[in-house]
Amino acid sequence: MITPEIKQELTENGVNYAALVKRFMNMDKMAEKFLLKFLTDKSMTMYKEAVEANDAQALFTATHTLKGVCGNLCVDCILDIITPAVEEYRAGSTAGAADVYEKVKAEYDKVCAIIKKI
Repeated sequence: MITPEIKQELTENGVNYAALVKRFMNMDKMAEKFLLKFLTDKSMTMYKEAVEANDAQALFTATHTLKGVCGNLCVDCILDIITPAVEEYRAGSTAGAADVYEKVKAEYDKVCAIIKKI
């Protein structure tokens, strides 16, 4: 269950919880359901594999997918980092991909740790 403390923690750590709940017609249970699905989404795994392979097309696909997931769930802390990277990868560049991945991973881990409290 999403408690007021978890809502606050999510908000303080880059998830726009108010916008998320509004997206789900003010139904906390629906927001909770989809936040929990974030934990099993494969986008971060795809992203890691693409970085390791230094594959621009795979980087684009993985980050574009992750951007969509984060946008839909109002995970702004990741969205803010990944949006410019998506455009770099779209253009075929892999410059700085490992550094961007590490920044995204740090935010991802933080958000997942909070979601696991639900």
